[in-house]
Amino acid sequence: MSRDKKIILVCGYPKSGTTWLSRLVADMLEAPFAGDWGFDTLNRSGINTHKTKSPYRIYKSHHLGTELDPSGIWKVLHVLRDPRDVVVSGAHFFDMPSLLKASAGPGKQLDRLMSRAIPPKVRMERKLDRMIEAVLNGDQTITPWMTYSWMEHMLSYDKLARQEVYYEKLLEHPLESLKELIAFLDIALSEKMLLEAFQRQKFETRKQEVANEHPNVQKLVRRGVAGSYKTELNKKQLDRMAPLMGDARNPYSNANYL
Repeated sequence: MSRDKKIILVCGYPKSGTTWLSRLVADMLEAPFAGDWGFDTLNRSGINTHKTKSPYRIYKSHHLGTELDPSGIWKVLHVLRDPRDVVVSGAHFFDMPSLLKASAGPGKQLDRLMSRAIPPKVRMERKLDRMIEAVLNGDQTITPWMTYSWMEHMLSYDKLARQEVYYEKLLEHPLESLKELIAFLDIALSEKMLLEAFQRQKFETRKQEVANEHPNVQKLVRRGVAGSYKTELNKKQLDRMAPLMGDARNPYSNANYL
């Protein structure tokens, strides 16, 4: 990692839009999106990695805020997304066992084979249940980045200087959100440049670009919408998430919703 660059770190809970925001910031600043913070591997969803003359370098991370050393980071952007939509997005993205609890080895392979016999609707319902458990209490068997709950992850950034970026607001009011973002970065860009970058990184545009890329990259730009939980989660699942959605610390609670 180059120490002569201004590191901008885009952080968030898995399936909150970290990759999208990283690409968008890289596009706006004409800077390289270098991949995952703390790892040497290049992110397959990177962008403009050849633009080495830029003073900025963009990374993404799912680390807890308390795990980050701010001394090597210039600015932190913390993207937040409604945890109910995180559930839906994760259920469509992650490869999760549907029958057995085994998370590795022969048991997982058997589960994958047997899962094919389960009707798709039932299989998706079980995946949604697994994601709800992860968001509420953590579940490292889905991904180590979900060892902690959504709330624990969010609160871990409380003492870290950062700009919060709300996924839903960025979708609905891109210009306003991007103006706030570049003000935090203390960078001057025209409205035209902001909107053009947003258009280039819209999910509809990216879906056409990644049609022939790795399946995981394709799944990263599956839909890019807000409010999918309203049609994909049933009443029982919504009731299970009700305590989280009623927590006053949750910016998406009824009392705090943007």
